[in-house]
Amino acid sequence: MNIGDNVFIGHFSVLDATYGLTIGEGCQIGFFNGIFSHSSHDAIRLYGGAFMDVEEKLAYHTAPVTIGRYSFLGAHVTVLPGTVIGQGCVVSAYSMVHGNIPDFSIVAGNPAKVIGSTRDGDERWLEKYPQLRASYYLQDSGNE
Repeated sequence: MNIGDNVFIGHFSVLDATYGLTIGEGCQIGFFNGIFSHSSHDAIRLYGGAFMDVEEKLAYHTAPVTIGRYSFLGAHVTVLPGTVIGQGCVVSAYSMVHGNIPDFSIVAGNPAKVIGSTRDGDERWLEKYPQLRASYYLQDSGNE
């Protein structure tokens, strides 16, 4: 598990790093979230009572999860194995996320879909407080 600086993780969240988990700098992980790098839901159903007797299981999903810098996950979010959430994203409460989420996306739903861009809201703040532009674009370039 790799966790960047200045990360907040809310109470009652499950962080499964069995197969790899990276949480970037400045992320905010809400309360009651589940972030999973493995899932046995298909394998247990297919193997039934023999599940515990099989060492190398088929249909046992494993993959690392990455959450990019400065992303926010609302409460009760589920992140499935193999998910990559880009930097600067907002994941709406009660969403189930799987796959690759582009940088600065707003996603919502079950399954989560891109519904907007954090860039739109950010631009309003940057117009009001132009002194923030230097640090904002710094994070966009990947520099620290």
